[in-house]
This record gives sequence, structure tokens and C-alpha cells, in this order.
Amino acid sequence: MNIGIDARIYDYSNNATALYARELVPRLLNLPAASADHFCVYLPMTMAVPKITHPDTEFVKTQIRPYSLAEQTVFKTTLERQNFDVTHFMTINHPITYHGRAIFTVQNAGLESKYIRSHLNTNLVRGLMMRHALSSASQIITSSNTQKRKIENRYPQYAHKMT
Repeated sequence: MNIGIDARIYDYSNNATALYARELVPRLLNLPAASADHFCVYLPMTMAVPKITHPDTEFVKTQIRPYSLAEQTVFKTTLERQNFDVTHFMTINHPITYHGRAIFTVQNAGLESKYIRSHLNTNLVRGLMMRHALSSASQIITSSNTQKRKIENRYPQYAHKMT
């Protein structure tokens, strides 16, 4: 299995998503080799490569920022060339026209983070990106049962994808 991990949010201070990424990525990459044939992890340029034990892991450092035009164009093309069996996006931001199999992590159903507010209108994010992420996801990981209930209440049609 060829697995892509979008960990570009990895070093964004101490927000919940960055903390989640810093916990999850090393754990995924320390799974036994039989769990996946190949991992490709996209990290920000400023990030040091974590220590891992999985033998077939590729780290790709990128300057493409989350919530950017380059994410919607260049990063989408990069992901499509890799032909991943599944891509794990650590947040709901993703190339909107990417149609590969995907897993999304939703940290905050309200999407009220300072980062999003400073870059995009929150209603636009809530209405467009969240709905698109939920509809295109194969599976949705929530950070808590509270977040899961918030999403299920707001978007009941996607409740079957929640974990």
C-alpha cells in the first residue's frame, strides 16, 4: 500500500493540529513494515525529519503552505503523480479537486482557529472546505467525542464516516 501523509501543519506552533501531527506521524512511521509498503510524508521546510523505524519512508520537504493557491494547484499535481492508495490530510484543507482516496482529521468542528480567520473568511471555510472534505473523505478522524457530535449535528449525512 502506498500511503501519503500531509504533515505540512507539523510545525505550526502549538495549535492542536500541529500537536496531533507531531504525535501521529512518528507513531505511524514506527508501525511494522508489513503495515504499509511505502509512506511518503510531506513536511514543511523548517521541520527536522523525525526518527523512524519504517524502512520504506520518504520525506518530502515543501514550501507549499496550507490554505494557499499553490496547495490547490502544485500540491494537487504532486499528490496525483504519487498515485497514493490513500492520503491522510491532518486538517480539512486539501486540494479541492483532488479525488484520490483520503482520510481527514477534524480538530475543531467550529473552525475558529486564528490561522483560518486570518487567511480566509470563516463562513467560506465552514461552508465550502468542510463540506467538501467531509463528502470526499473515505474516513473522518475527530479529536474527541465532542467534536464528533458537533460534526454529526451539523453534517448528519456524513456521520457514517466518523471515528
